[in-house]
Amino acid sequence: TPGEEYGEMVSKHHEEQSYETYQSAVSILHTKVPSEMRSAVIAERNLELASDRFGTAENRLCTGCWLVNRICICNEGSPLSPSEIAAFPHRLLIYMHVKELGRASNTGALMKLALGKDKADIFIAETREDEERLDAAMVDNPGPMCVVFPTEDSMSVPNMLASL
Repeated sequence: TPGEEYGEMVSKHHEEQSYETYQSAVSILHTKVPSEMRSAVIAERNLELASDRFGTAENRLCTGCWLVNRICICNEGSPLSPSEIAAFPHRLLIYMHVKELGRASNTGALMKLALGKDKADIFIAETREDEERLDAAMVDNPGPMCVVFPTEDSMSVPNMLASL
């Protein structure tokens, strides 16, 4: 498929790091992949590349906290008490761009770690499997939703909970 052809050329580019392989990948993307599918094809390929950064080796990223394994904090437990977690009345559905996957600065992984897998989950935008999981989660969790995004005028979680 054009998506697979694009993925193969991106892999070749990552190996060779040449301008020609980059141009070939861009050419395949623009001439063979329909415009309405391009961002999804790019997201799927970026997900594959980011996933390669995870693993059990000391220099790989932890799949839980996304920190390098040698400084993983997963076994430290949640900074929230069990009663605080139980009092959180929502299921947190974290929708993120694929370029955020594996970034230690990403608070999505830490929110999931703090709340636990029963209260939070991460969905990667424009990846088929995660879009389907997110659609199903939204059907299974009807009701008010909020967007978590850091800005200067963002509301803190305690303030948000107090306003409910």
